[in-house]
Parts: sequence; C-alpha cells; structure tokens
Amino acid sequence: MRRGMIYWRYLTSLVGRPPLKPSFFLIGAQKSGTTSLFRHLEDHPCILSPLGKEPHFFDQRYQKGVRWYESWFPSVKDAAHTPCEGEAITGEGSTHYLFDAHTPARLKEYCPDAKLVAILRNPAERAYSAYQHEVRKKREKRSFSEVVEDELRWGEEEHAKVVADPTYWSKRHYFRSHLRRGHYAESMKRWFSVFPREQFLIFSSDQFFSDPETVYNETVAFLGLPPHKLDHFKAHNTGGYSSKIPADELQRLKEHFAPLNEELYELLGVDYGW
Repeated sequence: MRRGMIYWRYLTSLVGRPPLKPSFFLIGAQKSGTTSLFRHLEDHPCILSPLGKEPHFFDQRYQKGVRWYESWFPSVKDAAHTPCEGEAITGEGSTHYLFDAHTPARLKEYCPDAKLVAILRNPAERAYSAYQHEVRKKREKRSFSEVVEDELRWGEEEHAKVVADPTYWSKRHYFRSHLRRGHYAESMKRWFSVFPREQFLIFSSDQFFSDPETVYNETVAFLGLPPHKLDHFKAHNTGGYSSKIPADELQRLKEHFAPLNEELYELLGVDYGW
C-alpha cells in the first residue's frame, strides 16, 4: 500500500501537486528512542506525517531522486487543511543518517535550514540492543561475543571503504556495525562540519526515557511550533530480550567506548556518565 501511495504521489507531483518539503530530521541514533519521539511529534496538530518514518533517502536510496523522496510527504494543499494555528510542517526519522558519512552533505544541499534532532544512547547498551534486534529479525545467529570479535576484525577497513566511496554499499557495515555506530563524536564532528551547531538539538536516551514530556516539549519549541500537551507518552518499537549482556562483554565494551565517550563529552560540553 505504501509503495502504491508513493507512486501515486510521484505521478501527481508531475501535474502540479506541490510537496510539503520536510524541514526536520531525527537523524538517530538507532535503538535510542527515535521512534517513540517521532510518534509523539506526529500527535502535534502542526506536524503532518510522512508515509513512513524512515525513507532512508539520503543514505540508502539517494539514486531514486528528489521527486521519489518527496512522494513520501504530504502536499502543500494537505498542510492547508490542518487544525494547526500557524504553519504546518513535516519531517522524517531515518536513524542511519547519524552514522552515514555522506548524508550530511546531501541533506545540506537539499535543506540547508534543516532542524536536526539526535538522541544518543549509552553506546555499550545500544550495541547489545542492536545485536538483539538482528537476532529477532533472524539475520544473526552468532553469539554477541562472536559478533564483536568479527566487527573488530573488519570494522575499520570496511568503514574506510564506505567513507571513501559514496557508491559503495556494504551489508555487514550497514547491519553489523554495532560498535562503530557508537562512535558518536566521529559522527557528530562530521555533521558539525556541514551544519551550524544551532541547527541541532541533542539529548541522551536516558533524558528521553526518564522524562519524555520535557524532551517532547523542548523538541516542539526547537521546531518553532506552538506548545501542545499530550495525554500520554507511550513507548514505541521496543524490543525486549530475555538475556542481559554478559558481564565480561559489558566490561569490554565500557573499556572500548571510554575514550570515545570522553571525546563526545568534550565536543558537546556535557557528560552523560556512560
């Protein structure tokens, strides 16, 4: 159904259906609460929903072109028929954007005034959560320890290839960079080199999970929208798993991420205590 709607919107765009271009982007991190925040934002009367939260245009589907991308979003006419007291907006939340080396420059060209929201989760916890996500999807049968060892063998070389060549796509880099995705300082430096800092709003997932209402309200204000009170803040896209990360693996990850976290704290001027 979504594919058919995208195709229909693409056709109508050719005959004068101006799209409402996205102006805000939840860029990541993966498995950090972005789906929940995005669903909360969709309940705001001034935010129109896309056909799906994650079109993955600027990272994985850039070759499809802007018309295809904008087919994911409502029209200017749709925006005129909202209960919003002011100007309605739309946006998306492809979580790979934070990690992808080529997204910042592409997004800058498309939307130089973009509002960019990032939620960063303890990278050790995020890595294990991402691993469990792959297990649930039946894309992973190895133990977490085996997965970590494997990434430590190929990770640096494969990441260098992806960064160097925007046409090179690596399945294992995309789905199994559980450690590298937690190198937040590297990712944020790349984004800060393209967009000014004032176009970013950054939270930790601990802040969001412990006080979603405050994070929601601050995000709404950051997007320049009028306040809107929600009745509840339900968590979305949660994936439970019965086994905890083994203590020895947790310690290993803490040691791996410790200097990288310190680099992030210095960059952002905040200590998340990871």
